[in-house]
Amino acid sequence: MTRSRPSLFSLVLSLPLLIWQLAFFAFPLLFLIAISFWSVRNFQMTPDLNFGNWERILTRGTFWDAYARSAMLATASAVLTVAFAAISFAYKERGK
Repeated sequence: MTRSRPSLFSLVLSLPLLIWQLAFFAFPLLFLIAISFWSVRNFQMTPDLNFGNWERILTRGTFWDAYARSAMLATASAVLTVAFAAISFAYKERGK
């Protein structure tokens, strides 16, 4: 079985979503990653390639505490969501 290629019309219809994703997700994320390698002295940002900011964040306990709490909250919400979905599918009303 061969896959059909997407039509030009469907690609054109997906352009607004692509532009939205690039404008509000990809570009800001890339910008934040780029400036994370800069250094700040006397309220001036200078673009030099150093890993001091990353080292400072990753060696502090506060970051790892916040990361662990975020992971626990994400896990708890995923478990609760799956449980509620399973219950709602298990007791679905007949005929609807």
